[in-house]
Amino acid sequence: MIRKLPFMLIALCFLLSCGGDDPLDIKPEDDIKPEQPEKPSEPEEPEDPENPEKPEIQTKRIKTMTVFSEDYFVESNLSYDEKNRISQIKSHIVTDGTHDVIENFSYQNDLILYEIEYNGKTNKNELFLNEQGLVEKIVYPWNPWEDNLFFKYENNYLVEQIEGDAGEKFYYKYIDGNLAYWMSGYVFHITYTKNENKLGISPMLLTFDYRTLWIYTPEDLEDSENFYLYDEFFCFYEGLFGKPSKNLEQSVTGGGESISFEYKFDKDDYPIEITSKYFDDGEYIPDDEESFTVNIEYWED
Repeated sequence: MIRKLPFMLIALCFLLSCGGDDPLDIKPEDDIKPEQPEKPSEPEEPEDPENPEKPEIQTKRIKTMTVFSEDYFVESNLSYDEKNRISQIKSHIVTDGTHDVIENFSYQNDLILYEIEYNGKTNKNELFLNEQGLVEKIVYPWNPWEDNLFFKYENNYLVEQIEGDAGEKFYYKYIDGNLAYWMSGYVFHITYTKNENKLGISPMLLTFDYRTLWIYTPEDLEDSENFYLYDEFFCFYEGLFGKPSKNLEQSVTGGGESISFEYKFDKDDYPIEITSKYFDDGEYIPDDEESFTVNIEYWED
């Protein structure tokens, strides 16, 4: 009892000096516990000014992507700059012949110069960015008669794409963090898997008829629907066209036709294989150009 008395007096003084606060409510580890990432249902963190729309959970970066079907094969190899932004894409395309295309990205404050090298020629597209670092206008210096493209966003989601003076518009509607449908003549409805979109991609942009974005290519690349540069897919993956859907796409339906996507994942739940299947009035058409397989290889951290 005598040995315990000084300790009890010290404890009593501590309680009185704390103004009645319960010291048992204070956990030492609270002061050093690292901040935990937000859950999707919680308010979003402030955005990264360098690349605000890149998913915070995105840690892997695509190194090589191959796309192949019965009629074509495309291999794209990606390089990145010191800020982990896409700096170059080298594509080898096999269709009715073979084609090699190099795409270079140069970042200049609110402007990205997107340069395309093919068949001894070089052409540039200019991607102008808004204050959030998202593309708001695309200009085609190689063809002054080509309509510019304009883009509008709400809460950093893409909601509208407008094609120059012609006024052709694409509308996009997001519900609960996923693109529910988009409209351009037809209305296209999208369903989703339960898998988290950790890579921030949109496989629709690997198709031709179901692409939600268009970046035009120079006249000597007008057959790019056969060349499949996938520039829209990679720019969207880069975060330049707003937030991606939170889940991976499962199917897209419009005009009596549809496509579906199936996935295989690595141990970290990143997609390493995507299979696209095209359906016409419910019938699977395996030899259609929209039926293809994608393989993805990542840079090692």
